[in-house]
Amino acid sequence: MNRTARSPEIDEAESTYSKAAKSELAKKYDTAFRLYIKSAEIFLHLSRSTDQSDRDKSKWKGRAAQALERAEKIKSVTKKSTAIASGATDESNITLTPVGIDHFSHRQQSYVLQKSSSVHGHVYPLWDEASSNTLSSSTEFSDPDGQPSLSPEQREVATIWRRPHCKAYTDPTIWQIGAQDIVQHIVTDCSVCASLSVCVEHSRRFGSKLARDAIHYDPLTGRCDVKILFNGSWRRVIIDDKLPHHPSNGTLMCMTCQDPNGTTVAWPSYLEKAYMKLMGGYDFPGSNSSIDLHALGGWIPEQLDIKSSNFERERTWTRIYDGFNHGHCMITLGTGPQPDLRWGSAYLLSSHSYAIINVEEDNKDRVLTVLDSWVPVSQDEEQATRTLRIPWSDVLATFEGIYLSWDPQLWSTTLTFHGRWARKENASGSTHEARARFHLMDPPQGATEVWVLLTRHVINSRNSSNFIALKVETEDAEVASSIGAASVVDSQGIYTNSAHVLTKCRMSQNQPNGILSMLASYDGVCQSVGFTLTIYASPTVDVVWETDVVTPPFTSEIESQWTHKSAGGNPEYPTFMVNPQYRLRVHGQPRSKIKVCLTIQTVKDLPVNITVLWSQGDRVFDLCHKDLVATSGSYRYGLARLNTQLAPGDYSVVLSAFEPQKTGPFTFTVESSGKFDLTNIPQEGAGMYSKIIRGSWDVDTAAGGPSFKHYMHNPIYEFDCPADTQIKVRLQLIRPGASAPLNVTILPPNSASSTAHITTSGAYDDAISGVVTPQMSLNKGKYWVVPSTYSPGVQAPFQLILYSSVSVAVKEKDNGS
Repeated sequence: MNRTARSPEIDEAESTYSKAAKSELAKKYDTAFRLYIKSAEIFLHLSRSTDQSDRDKSKWKGRAAQALERAEKIKSVTKKSTAIASGATDESNITLTPVGIDHFSHRQQSYVLQKSSSVHGHVYPLWDEASSNTLSSSTEFSDPDGQPSLSPEQREVATIWRRPHCKAYTDPTIWQIGAQDIVQHIVTDCSVCASLSVCVEHSRRFGSKLARDAIHYDPLTGRCDVKILFNGSWRRVIIDDKLPHHPSNGTLMCMTCQDPNGTTVAWPSYLEKAYMKLMGGYDFPGSNSSIDLHALGGWIPEQLDIKSSNFERERTWTRIYDGFNHGHCMITLGTGPQPDLRWGSAYLLSSHSYAIINVEEDNKDRVLTVLDSWVPVSQDEEQATRTLRIPWSDVLATFEGIYLSWDPQLWSTTLTFHGRWARKENASGSTHEARARFHLMDPPQGATEVWVLLTRHVINSRNSSNFIALKVETEDAEVASSIGAASVVDSQGIYTNSAHVLTKCRMSQNQPNGILSMLASYDGVCQSVGFTLTIYASPTVDVVWETDVVTPPFTSEIESQWTHKSAGGNPEYPTFMVNPQYRLRVHGQPRSKIKVCLTIQTVKDLPVNITVLWSQGDRVFDLCHKDLVATSGSYRYGLARLNTQLAPGDYSVVLSAFEPQKTGPFTFTVESSGKFDLTNIPQEGAGMYSKIIRGSWDVDTAAGGPSFKHYMHNPIYEFDCPADTQIKVRLQLIRPGASAPLNVTILPPNSASSTAHITTSGAYDDAISGVVTPQMSLNKGKYWVVPSTYSPGVQAPFQLILYSSVSVAVKEKDNGS
């Protein structure tokens, strides 16, 4: 009788559980608790392993539950002992050290990949895992998952599935095809056809085996195992070799390929079928070729929006010309949704992918050779004009996107991390921070780049409501302290519903060491979503994951929202003052500093900013450079973060969206190495009645200040206090523009000039937030408010905000001007 050897992991799990039990008997509860948790983690990993039988999986799952039950009992005992440990009993005050999850452990990384194995209801194991679908070499294989669903065009003709009549797989000439031999007839996967075309062209030019190396086909059984990079790892997609055919004329109803002699070559169709199975069927809505080439060959996807203001025409040409002709880059183009698109006399399809099979440059011209894989069924392939030589300038004017795929072998270092976003119950998204420590070993002249790719794990490719964003920055870089930086929107970190986001971080010799901070964000409907972060670094950069990140000991989190009354916009608006503000009191010894990290997360389409100012913790009305301590920089969609060091004292923190009246919820988090207090700063006039009076200075009432002798010709508003009251009045321009110093003054009724004023906002001031009188007490009675500009003739709309402790009536007086 043969006995199967136990795996080392089983021995480790059982040994750890045994040590935990012994520690519990010895009343070493802290050690026992940690070991029970560890053994449960190993047992759970075993229960998810594909190498285990269903019986063993159930067994290990039960053992994990048993270990967790013991851990919970220890926790309950320690809570009880803590509650009664007051000196009057013999019980000890037992505390447990929190057991954190090692997200970088092999088990945790494997867990994330296994959780992402199920796509469209089918399980796609990792490529290195043993396949469960084994059969004898004489048995014809039939995919137990069934055939991929068909597109409407395929269903319309009652497509049938059968093995194709094609050139033998053992014939080496099946690999000697050209890019133009790949043809798309009816299926909507134009990006896949374009991807295979550029792979074939790359193989012809550089002798590579892109795409073809993914296929592992047994012609005797008809089984085809295809290696596809998906959801963070190379996975095994198993299909049979039956392809969709027309029921009457026998033609293939999918991507086709024929060699120069007209003989069908089937391997591109098998590759397409496997990818269509993974993506949910032949009714695949399409993607772009850089996504497909990442899946089929592992090349790094980069998408360039030609219409973007950040598009660099000359630099892009140099990159694609050099990359293409050295074999480092494959290129496709995409058209936009506009109909009747033409270049010269040639019609172009809307929302279509085109392969680039040549990039040329001479003294006069820059030209791309564009290949269209689409040939209507009614058209003869030999008569179709499928290649166009389009000048670079016309490409930029005609197409919408450039899709680049870069050879990962260009980078000597590749680091990968797999994680999961866990969305809180009332939140729309989640953010995970990963950190890597870098060192420029041989600081280059100028700067070098580190690329970071964020990949969202896809469970349903038809779901377009999942969005991701990636922000990468060097943590030790100088903290933004410019007002101008806090008044623009950052193009990095914009959310996209693509599965990939590529960000490049320039490393300068001025900062040869530091921390690379990567904020990977998700916004969507799923409660939990997997993701993969990949770092690509050149030989001059040494980069490693920072796996031992210390959790800040002091944390505070506030859930709130911007409302129509508190959404003030950026500092260039007079309403900036009404944004949510918080008093941050930092404790500590004089001349010391503590590390503070401030984060705000909101909905994906709202650009936000954090600003910290010196103001003794009072409400901030205008952003002045002398008061500015630090900002999170440019406004960023969905997420802003600020890492800084603060000395002990009181600060005001302003949270703002880029435009006023843009409402939405937010979560504000402060993490610190030292103790702090965080409290809300009340709005101006909090607890008082407020009344807004809108008016304007016109040709008759723009009288200017008192020195121009017509001060009482300015608009005059009379308010009636029914009882003694506290009063404060603010004057603002509705559309702040050129410098227009303002003043607002409260006068007794029937005043002839400003000299007898009761209170005033003071010297004329052109602050964006306007000017305000001090809060003061007034007796019952009537009073006048006079808003004015310093110079006469300034015709502009304004608003008065009158705060009072009792409700007052306000009306505009006819001043007889």
